[in-house]
Amino acid sequence: MKPDAPAFRTTQRVLFGLILLDGALVLLGLALYPSVLQEGGLLGASAAILMVCLYGFLALYSPISIAKVPMQIWRTGAIAGTMGGIWLGLDLLSNYFIYRDGATNSKISLVVYGVYFLLMLVTAIRGSVITKRFVVGLTAALWYVLAAQLIWFTVEFSSYYLFSRTAVGTVFIHEEMYADFVRSGGHNFQTFVIGDFFGAGFFHLLLIGLLAVLLVGSIGAGIGKLISSRRQP
Repeated sequence: MKPDAPAFRTTQRVLFGLILLDGALVLLGLALYPSVLQEGGLLGASAAILMVCLYGFLALYSPISIAKVPMQIWRTGAIAGTMGGIWLGLDLLSNYFIYRDGATNSKISLVVYGVYFLLMLVTAIRGSVITKRFVVGLTAALWYVLAAQLIWFTVEFSSYYLFSRTAVGTVFIHEEMYADFVRSGGHNFQTFVIGDFFGAGFFHLLLIGLLAVLLVGSIGAGIGKLISSRRQP
């Protein structure tokens, strides 16, 4: 399709909006909890914003950007990534309204992230099968990550700002972070929490996003390439 197709323009606007929103959510954390700046929070916030900007560069300006990758490929990844991001976001959001003990949460997280990685794998396989090219399968998986992680980032911060004072949300945050807060020797729990969120945003986009796609996406692209080669006469 031509780059001025409606689907292209709409997706481009949504991506740009998500990137701006995610950056704004980090800045909002600094505005709501300015004391975090006295405890190294500026470094964490800067790292999170830089990672969001990297995602923006990959999606909008890089060699695998929306303008340079065939629509069938980025659309495959973006649709699957939207599903994956909503899936992760719903699990995260549920913690503010449904109480689960640590053991139950761990089991649920295994299932949630198992499905997330499975979707990544299937996206890479599909990309390779469609084009018979390993690199394209990996590109489709990368687009999956771009969409999923930008959505997750939005839910991560906005759900905390909106729902951390609910009865279940307060317990959830306390159980997740209070022990680490005590070990850190900090003096302000809320300051510690928002600083931890900055770090979580950075590392989630790096580890569960970009580094994971190199492993899982490569495996999926390899499987897809093998399948497509066996289909050839």
